[in-house]
Amino acid sequence: MEPTLEDGKLVLDTWTKSKNKKAAQRAQTVLRTMENSHSAKKTTVQPDLDCYRSVLITMSRSRSPATGANIPKLFKSMENYRIDPDTMCFDAAIETLKECARLFKDREKAIKNSKAAEAMLQRMEQERDRSNTTVIKPSGLTYTNVIRALVVQNTKKSAEKADKLLNTMVTAYEGGDESMRPTRDSYVGVISAYGNSGTRTNFINANEVLQRMLLDYTQNGNESAHPTISSFHAVIWACLNTTTTSPENQREALMLAISTMQQMKKTDGCHPSPRTYQLLLQCCTTLLPSG
Repeated sequence: MEPTLEDGKLVLDTWTKSKNKKAAQRAQTVLRTMENSHSAKKTTVQPDLDCYRSVLITMSRSRSPATGANIPKLFKSMENYRIDPDTMCFDAAIETLKECARLFKDREKAIKNSKAAEAMLQRMEQERDRSNTTVIKPSGLTYTNVIRALVVQNTKKSAEKADKLLNTMVTAYEGGDESMRPTRDSYVGVISAYGNSGTRTNFINANEVLQRMLLDYTQNGNESAHPTISSFHAVIWACLNTTTTSPENQREALMLAISTMQQMKKTDGCHPSPRTYQLLLQCCTTLLPSG
């Protein structure tokens, strides 16, 4: 009755399809049991790459902000067993860290997960560059997840990093790499990163990214970059969230917020919503001079 490796793999693969809230926790328990039994020499069954991949995928689908803390342990276990993580392992880990960064209300923990996602991408790129046969290859989804993780850091530097990742995607895509196609989430992530950066010119940078997004969709025919209301709202939010105290810059931010709404009306499939006007009224309250 000793469980085989195939038994363990079957159970772990099943957890990847489960909607149970504790699926990630259960999957990690199964893997830990397999590791402990092998370490104690109670069995010759050793977890393989499929086992770790299934656990990481299950974690990426979890909505628990604490899940990301266990990722270093999993990668360390793979290293101990001399198992090289593949692209799916890295992608699942980055997606988990991105979700944890977005879900954590504790700012310090959110930033920690955001930086861990950055570090995981850097490691992924190093593994890709080290190998002659490309086993590890980041895709547009990989970069987009890191961009969305960077949003929570709320700094100019993190916004610039997000923009740099977007440019890497655009360059690779224009060079013929279809997997690096920028999407709406890629652009909106960078716009939001600038909007949250708390700088005096954040609205200018955010709008510049929106215009690149519109060009990519209208001129380059990138359907994945089709803007939605949220794309324009992210720019209006950047106008509202500027830290400038200069009357001239405040006026510029207010005018940009209004022109963004006008541009929204001219964009296929986009129409101002109550949220649009709420943001514009907040801009008036914040940016118009007293009286």
